[in-house]
Amino acid sequence: MTVHESDDITTPAPAKDEYASAKSGDVLVKVEGLHKYFGKLHVLKGVDFEVRRGEVVVLIGPSGSGKSTLLRCLNFLEEPQKGTLRIDDVTVKCGSHGKEYTEAIKAMRLKCGMVFQEFNLFPHKSATENVMEAPILVKGLSKEAGAEKARALLTKVGLADRMDYFPSQISGGQKQRVAIGRALMNRPPIILADEPTGNLDTENTEAVYELFRDINRKWGTTFLVVTHGDNWAGLRVRNGPPQPTLPRERSVSVSSFFRVFQFPKHPIG
Repeated sequence: MTVHESDDITTPAPAKDEYASAKSGDVLVKVEGLHKYFGKLHVLKGVDFEVRRGEVVVLIGPSGSGKSTLLRCLNFLEEPQKGTLRIDDVTVKCGSHGKEYTEAIKAMRLKCGMVFQEFNLFPHKSATENVMEAPILVKGLSKEAGAEKARALLTKVGLADRMDYFPSQISGGQKQRVAIGRALMNRPPIILADEPTGNLDTENTEAVYELFRDINRKWGTTFLVVTHGDNWAGLRVRNGPPQPTLPRERSVSVSSFFRVFQFPKHPIG
């Protein structure tokens, strides 16, 4: 995917936060010849695309077009049968086997933070515990260090006064903020967001837009977002017309496509 700068949109200055990358603008994600089957159903048919570090890329298309499957393939929640995936410095040749393949998948998963439509929070754990759980179990982070880091992240996503609340005690928008904090906990270079505003009202949807904008600008985090509608139209298109990415035959009237967005300079709303 080639990105062309427009006159009224400027690339953000390199982020100085601890989350920012020193290589802003290089290719962070590269997908080549990706194929995914569910039995005889051929969902992804040789998909190729790139995402550059620091971009916010939105994959828009109708339900059933394969966009969520594509997103899930990037961190191997779904395992593609063929193709090559690269995120940052980790490359996986899909369809391989053995210890080296398994280790590469683990390494690639650590490069991605995942945000789901349904939040997927542990109902019996507080906001802080939800955010700190994975690094403690997966990376061996101490509970003390995990709690300190989780509270700092929850403060950054606007939940300083909800750290000890359980999911049943907070709103849908606040749950999604917890989920975003959890996705950032391992400092991944990219966040994969599957319909992150699908269960939110207009006000909370705009709040998520604004949060993504701030994270992208301040920390340099890359985003790949999936949505079935054009509900991200509040963001300005930076590279002109949408570029088809998934097969057109998936829909007669609307094909799935990528758009690269650059956030406006002022808050949305």
